[in-house]
Amino acid sequence: MIDHWQKYLAMDANKLFDEIHNLRSKLMMLRPESPMFNQLADIIDTADEVYQDKISVARIKANETPDVIDIGEIESDVVEYESKEELTLAVIESYTTYLKDNK
Repeated sequence: MIDHWQKYLAMDANKLFDEIHNLRSKLMMLRPESPMFNQLADIIDTADEVYQDKISVARIKANETPDVIDIGEIESDVVEYESKEELTLAVIESYTTYLKDNK
């Protein structure tokens, strides 16, 4: 039995695309009740998976965007509370102030 995955991995993307096209044209000639129809459909699915993998790898290799995007500087104030009660009161106050301002 031929290992289709290995066969398709050895092909380049253009040749694999042509192979998928040929397999699909053969599939259209078969009757859906035929046992060969399901086998050929599975082979096409395997070829599609390998093709998508190859295309994804090519996109990743061609990607030239930086991994980190500089968004500038951010100013922030850090407020530390002594107890959970102070924190709870501050959160409640901020919500009630926000709700009063946005009515």
